[in-house]
Amino acid sequence: MTLTFESLPNEIWLSIFTYLPSRHTWRAFFGINRRLNQLLTSDLIRHTIDLKDISYSEIVELLDERDNNNSHDHRWQAEFVSHAHAICLENKFDYEILIDRWIATKTNWKLSSLRIIYILPEAITSIYSLLRELKFTIFLESQLHYLHLVFDDPCYTYHSILSEIVEKRISYPIMILEVTRGHQYQRWERREDLYNIKHPLHWIHTVRLTLSLQHSSELILLFMPAALPLLEHLNVTIEQPRKDLISKRGQSTERFELCEKDLRCTTATGTKLRSFVLRQIELDDLLILFNTLSFPLLHTLTLVDIHDKSLDNLLAFQQSVSPTNLPSLKHDQFQFLLRFPAEYEHEWIHRYHNNGWPFDNVSFHVDEHLVEQLSYSSPLDIIEAVFIVYSVPSDILKHMRTVHNYELFTRHSTIIRKDFVCQNMEWLCKWTNNEIQLITSLKTMRNIEALRCFCVGINNQPEIFITPTHANLCHHLRSLTFRFKQHVSYQSSTHYSPLQIILDVSPHLSYLNVRWRDLSHCSGRYPMITHVHLTIYGWERRDFSASRLSILIPKVHYLAIGGEHLIREKQMVDFVLELLIDKAHFRELILLQINKNDNARLKPHVKANTKQAIIEKIDRLQDSTMTQIEFSYHNQLSIWLC
Repeated sequence: MTLTFESLPNEIWLSIFTYLPSRHTWRAFFGINRRLNQLLTSDLIRHTIDLKDISYSEIVELLDERDNNNSHDHRWQAEFVSHAHAICLENKFDYEILIDRWIATKTNWKLSSLRIIYILPEAITSIYSLLRELKFTIFLESQLHYLHLVFDDPCYTYHSILSEIVEKRISYPIMILEVTRGHQYQRWERREDLYNIKHPLHWIHTVRLTLSLQHSSELILLFMPAALPLLEHLNVTIEQPRKDLISKRGQSTERFELCEKDLRCTTATGTKLRSFVLRQIELDDLLILFNTLSFPLLHTLTLVDIHDKSLDNLLAFQQSVSPTNLPSLKHDQFQFLLRFPAEYEHEWIHRYHNNGWPFDNVSFHVDEHLVEQLSYSSPLDIIEAVFIVYSVPSDILKHMRTVHNYELFTRHSTIIRKDFVCQNMEWLCKWTNNEIQLITSLKTMRNIEALRCFCVGINNQPEIFITPTHANLCHHLRSLTFRFKQHVSYQSSTHYSPLQIILDVSPHLSYLNVRWRDLSHCSGRYPMITHVHLTIYGWERRDFSASRLSILIPKVHYLAIGGEHLIREKQMVDFVLELLIDKAHFRELILLQINKNDNARLKPHVKANTKQAIIEKIDRLQDSTMTQIEFSYHNQLSIWLC
């Protein structure tokens, strides 16, 4: 008996499907036979609609109206969308293509299997339209299970979208409003908060919630009985925790303080909460919360960046997390990191370390902490010494937004859990030529998926005198943003740059956000990188080389370039010519964007003349019927290639 390809066992087919993007799986295998169709439409596999890496020609195919004739060649499109489990919007083009041009125009796609919506920062404003789209009303109210929104910072966009969700009472079992970075500068500014939203919080279906609040006082609103009646798992970050900055600007701190009287008067409760992650809050407020409310079911508690001006509250802290106060808290599920002024190190050793500490899993050291402040409208970087006390094994890293320098890695690398996974991490470090510290840090961070690395060249020693030989140090790293916060000159082309060391030990890196000044000092070849966001400032333009970039990143699919502020027709045309005139450069490029995130407004005739001149002068654009050139946002020029 001859075994045909179609007769393979279901287990093998399911394994094959895991290696392909969802749209390719459906395009290749839907319609072969009834059994495969049943597999593709079953709950055994979770299909995601994700336009990442999709070419313009594929988009045209997906939008092709011939799918309405129910032919075999095009019926897979309708079935694919109807059985999609998740939608991922990566940038603002995704919404226009996926929703406006694709889903909203069709009548035979019911989206009955959709359970997850995942929206990244560059597409986050599309949530406004999504919530108002009539076609999505039914499943937004009933069937959606998981809403994950990712924001760069907790400013205007975050608050306005949060207000929209609160006012519409949009509630799903899992709601994650993730903020990857805090406010840009450590200073006091009046920010809109939950109290500014006219409607009360009423999310009746939410069981697991991740949220950023401006002030600790807003915690009261989360624990109101009618706010989150089913809540069991809560992850909260306080974005403006320092009340001393409020008072320095002449503002009253009463409104922003967590008040025991208010907690009692509002009958706030945490009786159903089982796990709690709380970040960036003053120890005073933490004590008020746990000494006022009852958490009888809380078994997992993670406290990150809890800060105080002295050690006077530590005894009260011990009592607040004792078995008497938190009867269900598991010993191995309690993690904490406390911050104090560096001068309290010796007092800690004398009062607590030498005389006993009730938790047997504690360690401590003085760390250098980078603080950004605004001085005369210009950012100023200040290095401060901070004394930190934390639990070990240190599984707390995955909950931290920012790691400073190397101390948490180098001094306790042997007791840090080696299997921790962190989706996003910002690494701010004072750069030195200590290769041992760098390699040790990379070993510890090898499971990080997205890393923002900002180096401060205080010591003016960026050169690393080693050859990276430690394979797979950042094995899971997919996204890297790399910046030197201060200019540091490279003194020798024979030395490895810090960026190159990270690139050389990150075999699965696919997204890179970097300045050309830093990337140009790398000497490797990185075919695994497919998405590049390159910043080129005016004074760096003369050193830019398209051929050099093509050698460094030979398989780039999406290239976005910003920083130059090109507004004249000749400037834009010349720059595009430099990138695309040679057919040997960027052979796999799908989308090129110039003036990424720029806000300059151009007159219609400038846009029209620019597009026409580019088409006339570049043969590779003339040869393709699928090319599209458009000014997608002000002077942001987008060119789709096949």
